[in-house]
Amino acid sequence: GVWAAMAFRFNFFDGASDDLPAAAQTPVEDHQHIPPARRVALEDDDTTTEDNSQFRWVSISATERVEVVCTTDRRRQVEPSVYEGGGALWECAVDLARYLEREAPGLARGRRVLELGCGRAVPGLWALRRGAAELALCDYNEDVVRNVAAPAVARALRTTRGDDAPPPTVVVRLYAGAWGENLSALLEADFSGGAFDVVLSAETTYRDDVARGLAASIARHLVRPAGVAYVATKRYYFGTGGGTTALVEALDARRFDVRTVWTADDGASNVRDILRIAWRRRRP
Repeated sequence: GVWAAMAFRFNFFDGASDDLPAAAQTPVEDHQHIPPARRVALEDDDTTTEDNSQFRWVSISATERVEVVCTTDRRRQVEPSVYEGGGALWECAVDLARYLEREAPGLARGRRVLELGCGRAVPGLWALRRGAAELALCDYNEDVVRNVAAPAVARALRTTRGDDAPPPTVVVRLYAGAWGENLSALLEADFSGGAFDVVLSAETTYRDDVARGLAASIARHLVRPAGVAYVATKRYYFGTGGGTTALVEALDARRFDVRTVWTADDGASNVRDILRIAWRRRRP
């Protein structure tokens, strides 16, 4: 292939104790020390990608699963503009991959896909298995991209076989840094204008400012007129704000059609939603 290079619990996937970072703190508005976005090389290190002990399976369906890296950053503190939680296996990321496998299994095939706030990259890895022609993965923290997302992608490219294997000329690129002008410029340079057929994101609305940034990134990078974005999110993030309503309000209702296509509500834990976002059709 072509490889280019909170005292509040947020409900993490499977209750796995090694995947529970500490709670997010009060939002911090001082972003002057945020480093510029940058490309992260996708390296195929045999010592990592061939070591089964470094990976774990995540079930997507009865017949489909993806491999993610086993992280060691237990209960790492989520700190705005420092560490944004990408090392954890968030349940909404698994929700999103499972929903797409069930309801839109052909969504990624032959298309250009962007995952914003990828972390463990479960939706992105699903898109890779389902035949994405081009894939961009972005996360705030470079160590998460380099040590968590990149090895899982390299392993998937080496081991996937069969009808759902990535195209032989699949292009995968990885980026670290905050959403905004700098990251958008890299995407526009590397992906001929930076317009993506599919945009995926999970657990990336956990503060109002993050929800607004996600909305702006979708508006900038979702191809017109037929592009579609799917965002999996908690209905509300207690203690930090954000959530479904924050994202819907940040998206311009005159430009976007936003629909809740899936909801999980067991009456005990946080309600979880999946939103489908598409450009509104212009009236003749």
